[in-house]
Parts: sequence; C-alpha cells; structure tokens
Amino acid sequence: MKNNNSIFKMVSTLVLIAVAVAFLLSIVNKFTAPVIAKNQEIALQSSLKKVITADYFMVLDENEDYTVYKALNSGELAGYCVLTSASGYGGEIKVITGVDTNKCVAGVEILSHSETAGLGANAEKEGFRNQYKGKKAEIGVNKNISSDTEIQAISGATVTSKAVTSAVNAALKIAEQY
Repeated sequence: MKNNNSIFKMVSTLVLIAVAVAFLLSIVNKFTAPVIAKNQEIALQSSLKKVITADYFMVLDENEDYTVYKALNSGELAGYCVLTSASGYGGEIKVITGVDTNKCVAGVEILSHSETAGLGANAEKEGFRNQYKGKKAEIGVNKNISSDTEIQAISGATVTSKAVTSAVNAALKIAEQY
C-alpha cells in the first residue's frame, strides 16, 4: 500500500510540473508571437525588394499554394513577386520569385528551408540563385552545365535544385496570369 501511495505522489508531482510549464509556455508565446510575426513580415519585405526593383508591393492573390504581389516602382508596374513552395530533400522550401514585365525571372530568394547544411542549403547562395535571372518559360535542371533554358544543379543536391526550379517554374506560370 505504501508503494502505491509513493507512485501516486510522483505522478501527481509530474502532472503538476507539466501543467505549470505548459502555462508558462503559453504566457511566453502570448508575448513573443507578435514579435515573431513582425520579424517575419520584415524578412518578407526585404526578400521582395531583393527579387525585383520596386518601392511598393501589393498583395493581389493569396491562397494556400501561393501568394502574388504586384510590384510598383514610382507608381509604374515593375512586375510581380510570387511566393511558392516545393518539396525538397529535407522538407518544404519556400521561394519568392520576382518576374519582370517581360515575363523573365528578375530574382529568386529562398525564404525558408530545412535542407542539409553544406549541400542543399547552398541553394541560398547567390551564385545558385542568379542562374535563374533572365530565364523564362519552363526552366530545367542539368547536372553538368547551365544553358538558356536550364540551371546547373548544386553538386550533391539535385533534389533541392529541382525543388527550387519547380517553385520558380510555378511562379512563372502564376505570374503569366496577371
């Protein structure tokens, strides 16, 4: 009987600790959630400005698959920015693609990913992202060399390269509708 009482005390102590920790975490989340959301919006605005030269971005369309921004520079249409995602080696890769008025890629930024450091994470590097600039229509991936219609895959990270290219191709198709 004494052993059962001891187990009851341990279990009730653990439950009490778990409830207290959960309560404290909910309080911390209440105060940090707005800061996190603001920082994410700042990062998004910074990425939009990196992919196309514009001073104002207006959301045109937003759904679970993509978000389209109209990019204006001094009141004139500069193009569109399209936020898309694709499944990479390590999970979802969120990509923002700038599409100019000639329907060419103006720039590409990786917003988030969980790719392998030193391999797929190299998709963030400017040298890789710049391969997309000026390309239009269906972009392919080549393991050896790039061309007018293909980019060169990251060595050891072909899945990531194909995922980013898929997201860019989706953005081109979506921007064509506007």
